[in-house]
Amino acid sequence: MAKRKDSLEHKVIGAINGDFFGGTGIPINAQVCNGEILRLPSGLSTLGFDNKNKPSIHRSAFNGKVITHSESLNIQNLNSARNANQLILYNSYMGVSTGTNAYGTELQLRPLSGWEVNDTLRCVVTKKETGLGNMSIPKNLAVLSGNGTAADFINNWVKLNDTIGLLLELSYYPNHLVQVMGAYPQIIKNGKNYVDEGFTEEGGPNHTYERHPRTAIGFSADSTKLFLVTVDGRQTMSKGMTLNELANFMLQIGVSHGVNFDGGGSTTMVVNHQIINSPSDVSGERSVSNGLLAISSAPTGSLQKIKISPHKLQLKLGSQKLFTVSAYNQYDNILPMDSTLIQWKTSPGLGNISANGWFKANQTPTDGYIQVTYNSFTDSIPVQVIAIGEIFLTPNTMTTDSILPVKIHASAQNENTTFFEILPEIIQWSVSNSEIGAVTQEGIFTGIKNGTTQVIASVGNVQGIAEITVVITHGTIILDSMEAPETWILTKEFMDSIQLQVSTSIATEGLGSMFVDYWFTYMGRIPSFTLAKRIPLEAFPDSIWLDAKFDGKDQRVSYKISTSTNVQFLTYSPIINQLQFKPTGAEIPVKPLEDYPLTLESVKVEFMKNPDWIQNQVYQGNLFIDNLRVSYPGFSPIVGIKEKMNEHSIVGLIVHPNPVNEVIQISFELKNPEPVIISIYDAIGSLLSKTILNEGLPSNTLHTQIDCSKLEPGIYILQLSVGCETFERKIIVF
Repeated sequence: MAKRKDSLEHKVIGAINGDFFGGTGIPINAQVCNGEILRLPSGLSTLGFDNKNKPSIHRSAFNGKVITHSESLNIQNLNSARNANQLILYNSYMGVSTGTNAYGTELQLRPLSGWEVNDTLRCVVTKKETGLGNMSIPKNLAVLSGNGTAADFINNWVKLNDTIGLLLELSYYPNHLVQVMGAYPQIIKNGKNYVDEGFTEEGGPNHTYERHPRTAIGFSADSTKLFLVTVDGRQTMSKGMTLNELANFMLQIGVSHGVNFDGGGSTTMVVNHQIINSPSDVSGERSVSNGLLAISSAPTGSLQKIKISPHKLQLKLGSQKLFTVSAYNQYDNILPMDSTLIQWKTSPGLGNISANGWFKANQTPTDGYIQVTYNSFTDSIPVQVIAIGEIFLTPNTMTTDSILPVKIHASAQNENTTFFEILPEIIQWSVSNSEIGAVTQEGIFTGIKNGTTQVIASVGNVQGIAEITVVITHGTIILDSMEAPETWILTKEFMDSIQLQVSTSIATEGLGSMFVDYWFTYMGRIPSFTLAKRIPLEAFPDSIWLDAKFDGKDQRVSYKISTSTNVQFLTYSPIINQLQFKPTGAEIPVKPLEDYPLTLESVKVEFMKNPDWIQNQVYQGNLFIDNLRVSYPGFSPIVGIKEKMNEHSIVGLIVHPNPVNEVIQISFELKNPEPVIISIYDAIGSLLSKTILNEGLPSNTLHTQIDCSKLEPGIYILQLSVGCETFERKIIVF
């Protein structure tokens, strides 16, 4: 794409891949190119630019209309099949013709000015055909195609050579919109990480909390800086990022609003026609549906300066280095050069340089300059040919795992006892035990297995040594069995009552689980409760888990974690609605090594807002949570449900008839003389009735009945509660 679009005074200086796409290569969301709409929005986030190149991010909807001198008619769709009584707009992105049948009328339109979205365009009708179909679509023109009542409108109100109005709108965007691309989801909003909120509102891709290659784009608060970002992954040199990690990184570099593009094997960045990232597909760069290109429209201009690369250099005695030079115009665009006119020279005693830029240092320590001349322009850089007395590594001791890399910096002391940073190109890195870890030639160490090894930086015969300990924890560690509610500090928000007990009847591991009984009066706010306890987290966990059995409402669990530097952060589970014990987890973002060890501060359960909840209505229920734990890289948690069937308070529960029209019969055997609460809930969890069978019931088979004649036809939940146990059955009323 970058090479195809590059031309004189239209230089592609950078490019990234764009929207997600399906198996046919068609993007899943909206696209507008130079004011022409290719595809309508799907309800997900989009990134747009107006005619002044100001960016914005919106979830928009389409509204189209054709306007004559006295009437107007809505446009139903764009570049899609024309159905009965529909008016469809086609442009050349559809192809060379509309592909329509003969049952309609079509208009070929030429805009009097350029194409734009969110502005009423004046268009001249250059061709009108009835009963033919498949009208040609010349580039930069459009075709309106109508069938049935839409064709009647065109025939009655539009003639050849008429000037009509065309309004194409994408909601929430400003006027004069010229570029739009699908993106999903928004990850930064108003200078804050928006991943979890966006996941709640937009649905979020299933890979949100997994590490993958990523592509994203963002802009600064004042919209003057645009950031194109790619993250490699699925390779030994890079594991990728979660969307939370990506958002946090982009915040650090100055992004105030950001959105995610397609990632994975599609992730690619091009600068000056060179792919500068490492695509994860074995075959390399992947064919994609669209991309975003950064264009310089500056004139070719004239030679203004030249620059040597690298811009500074340290060399050990007798070593070699290739220097290059680039020519720039007044717009900082690179110009072609005649290599025969490039002239190199060095300061005396520094070394020798060839005509093509290869420099070899002398055997004597010295400082000097390398200079290049081209068409009367010159540039020079400082060069040190050094003899090192001693090398110091920072950090010189460190603990890590197999995920978190350690960047080691090398500094040196020369024979005059002066300290200086050693440039990477003259250092040879190695490890004393390659089974424990590996180090790159940039000084980045990654652990492989448990143990301690030395990382060695060598310059000639001089060495610096750091000691790195690798601690890799596998599997999971139980933080709390959730069998002692009294050890937690309970707080609640917008809830009337919370009671914590221990249930010994159902658990995933151990002797029991924590039973939470609650009720709240809905007041338009999100009810929640928090369990607080400080629990240290060993080593470098990558996720935190809780086994949960909820009661049909949408809940989200969040975990507050603090670092060793006393910085607190939240990590969220997906929103869940589960009636059986299942693990719900949240990824723990990778932190700098100095932030470890981490400490869990609290666990919070939020009842996500239900649009069917009624103001001032009382809602109640209960849930079970068990086995709070952390997992470590390479572990996928599996929960096994361990219900103690022989210890249930109720056995042999029979509910009939089902479906029911009037009265439902309930029979069961009660093991212990305890009160039994029988409740009926509707499909959204609203309590409709409650019956309490009194204490002192005999321990034998019991029969009772519930009148369902006043219930509307539908699906309901019948719930029996005995102590900390709950038994549920779905009933159908007809």
